[in-house]
Amino acid sequence: MENLPKSEPTNALPKAKHHRLRWTIIILIVVLFLLPLLALGWSGVYQIPVISSVFGTTKPVDLGVHPTEADLISAEADNPMIISAEPGTFLWTRNKAFQGSVAIDDQHSSAEVTAFIQKYHGTSGNVRDIQVKFRSGGMEISAFVAPYIKAPAYVDVDVTRTSNQTISLNLKKAKVGRLTVPATYYDDIEQAAQDIINREIAKVGGFSIEQLEYGPGTAYLKGTLPQTVSLLPGEQSLKALLND
Repeated sequence: MENLPKSEPTNALPKAKHHRLRWTIIILIVVLFLLPLLALGWSGVYQIPVISSVFGTTKPVDLGVHPTEADLISAEADNPMIISAEPGTFLWTRNKAFQGSVAIDDQHSSAEVTAFIQKYHGTSGNVRDIQVKFRSGGMEISAFVAPYIKAPAYVDVDVTRTSNQTISLNLKKAKVGRLTVPATYYDDIEQAAQDIINREIAKVGGFSIEQLEYGPGTAYLKGTLPQTVSLLPGEQSLKALLND
C-alpha cells in the first residue's frame, strides 16, 4: 500500500500559540513565573509535597547575593527618594502616586539593590525570595513565582538604555524550576517584557534615564527619580497589568 503523508492535526497552530503565551506569562512575572509525579517534583515547575523538597526545588537558584544590614543602610543612604510605604508593602501591583523629581548619579552593588528590594517588597505578593546579581551588560534575577506555577524562576538578561524612558532586553537564559525555557520563545518574551516595562516606566512621574551601565556586581544610573513615592488605596490585578 502506498505510504500517504501524515496530515497535520488541525489544532497544531493554536496549541503552539498556547504554549508560547504560557512561557511568556511565566517569565514576565521580573520574571520573575510544567510530567509524571516524580518528573514534576524533580523539575520544580510545580511543588509536590516531600518530593520537591527531596529534589531541592522548593527554593530559587542561589545567586550568592546575601545582603547584610550594612548593605541596606548603604542603599537607603544613597536613595534620594522619599518612599511613603511600610516595609513589605511596596508591591508592583499596588496603586502609587509620584511627585516631584530628584537627580540621581550613583552606583549600587548587587547586595545593596537586593537588600532594598527585599525590605520594601517583602515576602508577600506574586514574587518572593528575590536576588539580583549584576554582571557586565545586564543582570541575573532569581525568585520564587507564586501565580500560575508556584515555582522557582531564573532569568539572565542584557539591559540597554534606548531613550530617556525606554530600555531594551536581550534574554540570554530563562529557567522555571530545573527546566530551561526553549530559546524559540525568547523573542516573544523579550518583546512582551519590553512593552510592559516601558509602559510602567512611562507611568512614573519624574523618572528619566540619562545613562545606564551594568558591570560585575554593580549598576550605575544617571538621571532622575520621583522625589516622593506613596501608596494609594487599592491594587491592580496581575492580569490587568500584563494586558494593559
